[in-house]
Amino acid sequence: MWIKAATMNLSGAAARWVQSLDHRGHQFSWEQFCKLVLDRFGKSQYEALIQQLFRIRQASSVQEYIDKFSELVD
Repeated sequence: MWIKAATMNLSGAAARWVQSLDHRGHQFSWEQFCKLVLDRFGKSQYEALIQQLFRIRQASSVQEYIDKFSELVD
């Protein structure tokens, strides 16, 4: 029940990620689910993504830059 309640409040990349877990057909305990969330979206992952965002540069088309940016954000 906790997992269902928590996933109802997710949006963006987190919501898409949870949907991918559902498609795999796994049943997780609350503790396992919390660990998966922290592994995927924990502070260290957040900091790494922010650093990547600051490093991307436009080397060719604007569309390519937007695609790189969107890939990191999503």
